[in-house]
Parts: sequence; structure tokens; C-alpha cells
Amino acid sequence: MKADPKTEAAVLAVIDRFIKAYIRRDPDACLAVFSPQVVTFGTGADEKIIGLKEHRAQWERDFSQAEPTVWDVIWQSISARDSVAWVAAECRSSWLIGDTHYTMPARWTLVLERRGDQWLIVQNHASVPAREQAPGQSYPTPMEAIASAVREERPDLRPRAAPDGTVTMLFTDIENSTNLTERLGDTQWLDVLRAHNSVVREQVKEHRCFEVKSQGDGFMIASQSARRRTPTTSSASTLSSPLASPARPEAARSSSPRC
Repeated sequence: MKADPKTEAAVLAVIDRFIKAYIRRDPDACLAVFSPQVVTFGTGADEKIIGLKEHRAQWERDFSQAEPTVWDVIWQSISARDSVAWVAAECRSSWLIGDTHYTMPARWTLVLERRGDQWLIVQNHASVPAREQAPGQSYPTPMEAIASAVREERPDLRPRAAPDGTVTMLFTDIENSTNLTERLGDTQWLDVLRAHNSVVREQVKEHRCFEVKSQGDGFMIASQSARRRTPTTSSASTLSSPLASPARPEAARSSSPRC
């Protein structure tokens, strides 16, 4: 149920105290609004944080790596019942790392408990929108998932670069593959997928390109030069031929120097 005005004001005051303390990089003031049993899930893969000692260590790590400059709550919903309140919020935060400012949207949920005349945070969860999930999509597409995986793995493409350092990257997947899977059913879709992947790999080999990463029906392919005939620039009809229309490949290509 929606919090009454008095409870909402008290909860907002706790959130405001924490944000101001965090911007000041003051871990003691941050801890003052947290329960000793607080549990936090942060945005990092290793950020499951339990208890005040672990929270202090996490904030000290944060402050050693960046200077927080802005933390704005741009929308919030506050509900409460008896001595428990819960908050969902959208935020915008900025950090200074070296001489560079970074800004990122975030989602923030909290659970607070009233102990005597004080509200304390007992659960805390921060998340960021998935970069590999396009607007309008409920799940990451293969092309975006591949791009995300490559950002994490950072494969060495220097052996595939042209003498001037240029690498051409090709991203390809099957157009409308989700709808096609639903229409064909799992068995027939797997037949189409195997045929598609086989033809892509044949073309990669024929045109002396390099398969960097594949996932589902998506491929990331590297070539030394945009001037070299790549699978999509020279052989779109070959790629499409074993696939039942309308299972057509779609691609995005870019070239850049690799330092």
C-alpha cells in the first residue's frame, strides 16, 4: 500500500542522507542509515554484500576507483505497511574517473524497517539497463549478446589486422529469427540454424575471414579490409539459398584501426 505522507517523508529523508554521504565519500555516514544485517546486491558480478563491514569495504573500493559527483532520483514509488517500507526508484548517477565524467541510468530498490523512531535500510539492490538488450526487446538478440560477450572477453584481433592496423568487423544474424522459431517449431528451426551456420562458416573460410564469436544464429566475423569481399558483400544469395524464405541474413559492418 502507498506510504502515508509522514512515512514517505521519513523514508525520503533516509535516502537523501545516504546519497549525500555517498557523494561526500563518507562511509561512516553511509553506515548510519543501514541495518547491521543489511544485504545489498550491486551492479558488479561480485557485489553481494552482507553486513556493515562488507559495505564499508565496498564503498572504500568504490571511492578508490571513482569520484561520485551526481546521484539524482528522477522517479520513486514508496509503499509501507506497519514497520516496513519498500522503495522502487529510477536514478541518474555520474562519476569522475581521472579527467572523464561518466553518466549512467540505474534502477534502485530498497527495503527499510522502522526500529524505534529510526528507519534503517535492510535490503538494497542496484541494477543498470542491459546494454545488449535493444528497446522493444524482452531478451537480448544474438547480435547484441555477441557484442556484449566480446566486450567482456576482448579477443586479440591484431593477427587479423591489415598492415595499416585496420580491422573490418561484420555482425550477422537471421532476420526475425524469434518469429521464425515460433512458426517452424524447435525441430525445423534447428535444421534451418544448422544450414545457416554451415553456409556462414563456408563463406568465412572462402573469403579468408575469421570467426571471432558465434551465438545461436549470430556471428561476429573479422576481415583485414572493408575492400576485401566479405560474405555479406559478395554472397548474400549464397547465404540465403539453403534457408526457407523468409529466413534471411541481416548484417551490420564497420571498419576501424586496431591499435
